[in-house]
Order: sequence, then C-alpha cells, then structure tokens
Amino acid sequence: LYEDYKKTFVEPVIEYLKNDHKWDVYQCFTCGRPMKEQKYSYSFLNGLGYDVNRKNSNAWIFNNDQFMCPICRFMYTAVSAGFNYNMSSQGIFVNQNQNLLALAKANNAILRKMRLDATNERVTPWRAFALSFQQEFTSSSRFTLANIQVVSYQNGQYRFALIPKKIANVLRQANERKVQLQNGEVKSLLAILSNTYIQSFRGQDSLQIYDAMLQRLLVSANLNTLINNILQMKIVDNANANITVNQVMNLIEINLLYFKEMNNLSLTKEELSHMRGSGKILREGYDNANKAQTLAYRLLQALKIQNNDQFMNILLDAYLYQKKLVPKNFIQAMNSQEEFNQLGYAFIAGLIPNNSTEGGKVNEK
Repeated sequence: LYEDYKKTFVEPVIEYLKNDHKWDVYQCFTCGRPMKEQKYSYSFLNGLGYDVNRKNSNAWIFNNDQFMCPICRFMYTAVSAGFNYNMSSQGIFVNQNQNLLALAKANNAILRKMRLDATNERVTPWRAFALSFQQEFTSSSRFTLANIQVVSYQNGQYRFALIPKKIANVLRQANERKVQLQNGEVKSLLAILSNTYIQSFRGQDSLQIYDAMLQRLLVSANLNTLINNILQMKIVDNANANITVNQVMNLIEINLLYFKEMNNLSLTKEELSHMRGSGKILREGYDNANKAQTLAYRLLQALKIQNNDQFMNILLDAYLYQKKLVPKNFIQAMNSQEEFNQLGYAFIAGLIPNNSTEGGKVNEK
C-alpha cells in the first residue's frame, strides 16, 4: 500500500515540481495551477467525481474540463482521513477553517464522542457533532458555529451545509436553556433529546430524533413535519416512538427558538406551556380516553394541511361538548400560521397522556 500510494500520488507531485510550466496551456480546476495535460480527474473520489470516459454527458457540452494537478490530487487523498465514520457507514466532517489546529481539534472531538460517550455506547455522527460543540459553547463565550461548513455522509451520499448565523444562535440557545428533570438532573434542551428515537420508521431500522432535528436545523428548515410525525405516533400510542410527551414539548420549544430567530415570532414558551395545560384540562374532562385521542388526531390532521378554520371548528365542537370556553390564544393567532401551528402542537401534546416521567420538568432555569 505504501509503495502504491507513493507511486500513484507522491511521485507525480515530485515530477510536477521539477518541471517548468511556463508553456502549459491547461489549468487545474481546483487551484488554477498550470498543467501540461489534463490527466487527473475527480473520478477517484467516490461520491464526488464521475467516470469521465463513460459519463462524458455529465460535462458541459460533453467536454469535461474538471481536471486537477498532481498537487491537488495528492491533497484530496486526505479526504477519507478527515471524515469521522461510525459502524453504520455514516460520517461527518466539520470544515472549521480558521486554521488547521482548530480544524483538527473540532474533528478529533467529534471522533472521541463517536467512539465512546458517557454511557460507553457508540453514537451517531450528528449526535457526536452536537455533543462536542456543546462543550465549546460552555467553555468559550466567543465560540460560534456561524459560517462553519458541515459535510455529512449517509446512504452513499455527501451533503454540504453551511451553518447560518441565525441557526448557530438557535443551537446556542437550545444548549444554554436548562431544564431540571423530576429525578433532579439538569439537562439542556438539546441533551434531553439525545436518546430519543423511532423504531422501524419508513423503511429505516430506526430514526434518531436528535439527528433528524439537527439535519433540519442545519439546512435552515423548521421542525414542523418531524413534530407532526411524532405526535401522530404518540396519539395512537405507538410503542416504536421512544420519546415522552414532555420531550416532544422540548422539541416544540426548540422549534419556537427557530421561529423566533428566523421570523421574529412573538410567541413565548410560557404560552406553549399554557396551551399544553389547556389540552390536558380538556382531556381530563372526557369520561372516555378514546374521545381525547380522536380529537387529537383530527386536530393534528387540520394542522398538517394548515387549515386553521377546520382546526377551530373541531376545537369549538369539543369545548361546546364540555361547556367550556375556547382558549383565546388560538383566536389571537389566526393570522399567524406558524404561531398557530406551535400553539396547536402544544395543545395536542396536552391531549396525550405522558407515558413516562423521564424528561419531565419540575423546575426551569
């Protein structure tokens, strides 16, 4: 291997540096260095390049000009060494490119978290990424994820995400927001969700909710669909959903942080808690638990298609049945779809009995 590597990648660099390139007519597609011939393509990089001989239709006007110099090709061989992979063929690389020391420190921290965490278990790349940067958030007030590129590898594909400043602020706030559990333990909003998952989800052996949340946030997407899917499973008491209703509320609160940062939403976490309480009171007013379950399902479907009028009609019928007043929060939020959605998710969470005290709140700091 050493001999082949030297012959394939090192010797062409030495030869290139010895030669005079004054009359070279081509340029390296990566760095712009002059080249005598177009010899080295990106095809040796699995998942990034393509076979230029068999798939020349991938190039503009069937004329491929994506060739690199021996120096860049030599540098690209370090790609696989930079990635952190787990046993499930998942990988992640954080391009923290202020300097090489910061780059190495960031990715080495992720590697340590992927191999062993506090419970002596292997963790996914996304969870390792978040855990490593949680420590950075805590230790340095100047640390920020803003404008750092994250490259992930999953299902044979690379995905690139540049973390916007607003999303970096969301993650910082979610890490700083502390919740005290009923067992006295204090965790951040992010940490509370670290061990939540859904088994056998849409062809996957398991969907790690923590990972799904981070992947959405890092591409500036909200968590509405994820919350909707989880609530739907909780309504029917699906045993595959390993997440408590309290933890669902924590996820809704992170979603609220997102909307407050992205859309300046005026909604507060106290209002979300109030709406969950309203849902709980309505649930306790039924003599049959199936009625609350049916109501929760119908309300969730109305939220899913963003039909506020249908949601309110269903809600009014439920409150008329119990001879109670509808919470004014919904009426006030009719003109703000996202505010209405978050209130609706919190209310539906109240209609679902919490099946575990794990993740439950006692005090908030």
